[in-house]
Amino acid sequence: MSNNNEDVVLVAGTRVEHQRIVNGIEIWYDVPGILKFGGVGDTSDPKEKTTISNLIKKYGSGLRDAPDKTVEGQYIPYTVAGETYYDDFVNQQDFISRCQNEEEFILRVIWPDGEANSYLFKALGFEFPESDGGDWKMFKISGKQNSRALLGLQPAIVNANIASGGSATAPSYITKPSGLENETGETTYYSSDTDVLTVNESTGAISAVGNSGDVASIFIQFRGANGRVTYTLT
Repeated sequence: MSNNNEDVVLVAGTRVEHQRIVNGIEIWYDVPGILKFGGVGDTSDPKEKTTISNLIKKYGSGLRDAPDKTVEGQYIPYTVAGETYYDDFVNQQDFISRCQNEEEFILRVIWPDGEANSYLFKALGFEFPESDGGDWKMFKISGKQNSRALLGLQPAIVNANIASGGSATAPSYITKPSGLENETGETTYYSSDTDVLTVNESTGAISAVGNSGDVASIFIQFRGANGRVTYTLT
């Protein structure tokens, strides 16, 4: 997360990515040209539970649902290798192909302040929307959200000490909202400075290889959302 003195976040600079698992490794690919991606989150339908003794209607939380996911963007025309927008063309076509095939995969939204949210996206098709001669060529993808939206990670601790030459187990965390740890997605761990701390990417086991007084962070990533724990070597 960036540090600033603002009390608002301008959404210009927001990125949308889709996840692929390649040889067991989680890789995120940018989706260029996005203009709109729909709301992020989910809400419960009210479920009435009023009894004869109540003087006002009472409600519980029913099944959750999310807004329809309509992704709209500017279509990148056919481009060959070596041309300026070739990489963007390839990345956009990869995403469009998955949506044309109505695949299910995880989408991640990365906001300009560094916060990342994600959800399981079920694509329901692709179209070129109606346009006239003065419009850019656009694309439109319809879909639904097939999981709770992951709105962030909260490590159990944010600062800790570790002895130089020592070790520690993986930092624990809870999801926002809580209880999403067992949903689709693997937890991975990364070090901000491998000269100070090394970490097993899969298990999160930490080794302090730096000197007393060194500081480094371990980043936790689950389904595209990030958390961070900062360690000081003693």
